[in-house]
Amino acid sequence: MSTGSTTLTRASAEWFRRPPDERYLSLADLHAATLERSRRSRSDVISNTSLIAEGESQASGCLSLSHRDLGALHLTDWSLGQLATIARTPARWLREIAAIPGGPFLAASALNSGLRHLTAQEDVQVLTLRSEEGEPRQLRALVGPDYGRIYDYQVVEMVRELNGDGRWHIPAASYQAKDPLRATTLYASDRDVFIFLVVGG
Repeated sequence: MSTGSTTLTRASAEWFRRPPDERYLSLADLHAATLERSRRSRSDVISNTSLIAEGESQASGCLSLSHRDLGALHLTDWSLGQLATIARTPARWLREIAAIPGGPFLAASALNSGLRHLTAQEDVQVLTLRSEEGEPRQLRALVGPDYGRIYDYQVVEMVRELNGDGRWHIPAASYQAKDPLRATTLYASDRDVFIFLVVGG
């Protein structure tokens, strides 16, 4: 799809890479999912020295994070990258070393040293997501203490409000597909939302 001399490839790239659990058939469904995710989330500003990286030394060990008030925190690939940046530890090295026997222990040691001696900021803002009962909270983001956040459900609400007359739609070809979920152009992951609509049917 093009407009003037600019070729729009982002929508097709999103369509190609999104897994089924990140696809939604309507703005209402997308809003409900992102709103529920927000309700299970909490944001806290804490001292970086209160975070403790933990890594098991056995072959099947894993790398995790804990906090005295928040408890155990499960790291996502995204939050591990942010943690590495704050601790001034190469994210690529952390991912590679954590995948080998004894590696999580070495990765945790490097992160703890970085958090206590190398980081330039004393406080960090963490966004965590409540998981299933008995499971550790998921660390979704780790940013500066003054970081301002607009939640995904708020973005979807604004789009729905702007589209009050219903003129913008998922492309008509999506409704004609055998698998509408595969053809939809509404997406959301654990850290983003993407909406592609067209005028008319």
